[in-house]
Amino acid sequence: KKSFLRCTIFRWLFLFIIEFRSLILSNIHLMKNLLVTLMFVFSLPFSVTLCGQTPNTFLLRGSHLVEVKENYKKGNPQARTWINELIKLADKDITQKPLSVVTKAKVPPSGNLHDYFSMAPYFWPDSSKPNHLPYINKDGKHNPEIDQINDHKNLLRLVRWVQELSLAYYFTDDEKYAAKAAEFLHVWFLDTSTFMNPNLNYAQAILGINDGRASGMIDACDFSILLNAVELLEGSRSWDEQSNKQLKEWFEKYYLWLLESKNGITERKNKNNHGTWYDQQILSVALYLGKKDWAKEYIQTTALARIPQQIEPDGRQPLELARTNALHYSTFALEAWFKTANMADCVGLDIWNYSTADGRSFKKALDWLLPYAINEKKWEYQQIIEFDRYSFYRLLLQASNHYGNSYWKAAQKIKEEGTRNIIAEIFYEKL
Repeated sequence: KKSFLRCTIFRWLFLFIIEFRSLILSNIHLMKNLLVTLMFVFSLPFSVTLCGQTPNTFLLRGSHLVEVKENYKKGNPQARTWINELIKLADKDITQKPLSVVTKAKVPPSGNLHDYFSMAPYFWPDSSKPNHLPYINKDGKHNPEIDQINDHKNLLRLVRWVQELSLAYYFTDDEKYAAKAAEFLHVWFLDTSTFMNPNLNYAQAILGINDGRASGMIDACDFSILLNAVELLEGSRSWDEQSNKQLKEWFEKYYLWLLESKNGITERKNKNNHGTWYDQQILSVALYLGKKDWAKEYIQTTALARIPQQIEPDGRQPLELARTNALHYSTFALEAWFKTANMADCVGLDIWNYSTADGRSFKKALDWLLPYAINEKKWEYQQIIEFDRYSFYRLLLQASNHYGNSYWKAAQKIKEEGTRNIIAEIFYEKL
C-alpha cells in the first residue's frame, strides 16, 4: 500500500509537470507554490492511511489494537505497562537464533528433513513385546521420547516469538522487531535450505503403527496465531511485498493439503476438539489468503454443525469429559470455538450467540465449566495433571467482551491467584 500510494502520487505529479511545462517555464514561482500545495494535499490521505490504519487481524478486532497503541503513545498507564512488558519479551526474542525443521536429529520416514516430523505424545513402548512395538496409548501421559524430535517444540517457539516481535513492532514502530520476525519467518518457511514442506504427513507418528496420522494436524493449530501476527508486519521495510507473496504461496499449498490430503479429510471428520481445531486452522489460512466467502460458507455449513455433536444442552462436552485430563480438554475445545467465533466476526457472522433449537451452544459449555475453573465446584471427572488456569483466564477475558462484566470479574479471580498473560490482556482487556 505504501509503495502504491507513493507511486501514484509521483506519477500524477510527473504527468502534471509534463502537461504544463510551458506554464512552469513562464511562471516558475507560481508553479512552485502550486506543486507544494498539491503535494501537501495528496499526502494527507497517505499519512492518514498509514498512521491510523487498522490492522487486518482476524483473531481480534484490529480497532482494539489501534486503541491500545493510541493510548500507549499518549502515556496511558495501563497501556504503557502492557507494552513495556511486551517489549521485555521481544528484546529477549531478538537474541534467539532462527529455527528450522532441517535441524532435527531424526529423519522423517520420507527421508526428507524438510518434512515436519513428530511423535504422538501419549503413546509409549509396549514392555510386554520383545521389540516394544507397536506403541500403546496412555492418554494424558507424555512420553519423553517425543523430545528427541524437536519440530513441534520449535514450531511453538517460532509462533510465540513471531507474535511477540510483531506486536512490539506494531506498538513501537521500531523496525528491529519486524526485522527479527521476518528473519524467523524466512528461515522456517521461505529459505531454500531450511524451509518446511507445506504438509503434516508425518505429524504425531505412532511407532509400529503409522508414519504420521490425521490427529497430528493439531501440532500446527497455532498457525492461526502466527498468521494473525504476520498481518501486523504490513508496512515494515523488513517484511516486503515479495516476502508476503512467497508466504501466501506457501500457505496456498498448505491450504490445498488441508482440504485434499488423506490426513486433512480424516481430521475434518473428527467429532471431538480435533475437528474444531481443524476448523479454526483452515479458516485462519483461508482468511490470510483472502478467501472470505469460502470461510463464511464453511462456518455456516461445517463448523456450526459440530455443536450438536460436541455439546449437550446443559453445556457438558462428553467427548472431552471422557479424557484423563477432562478439565483441560473441555477448556481446550472451547478455545478453538472462541477462535472460530473471532474469525466469524471477520466475515459478518455472529456465532457468539448461536444456539441450537434445544439450547446447545459454546456459551453454555463455558457456563457449565466456569464454577469448576474458578474452584467454586469440585471437579468430578479425571484430571491427572494440574490444570493450567491461564487458558480459562484467556477465555473469560474474551467472554467479558461478548457476554458481560460477570466474566471479567471471574477472570480477575483467576488473575489474583497469579495466573495471567500479557498478550491476552493486550488483546482482550478494556482500557
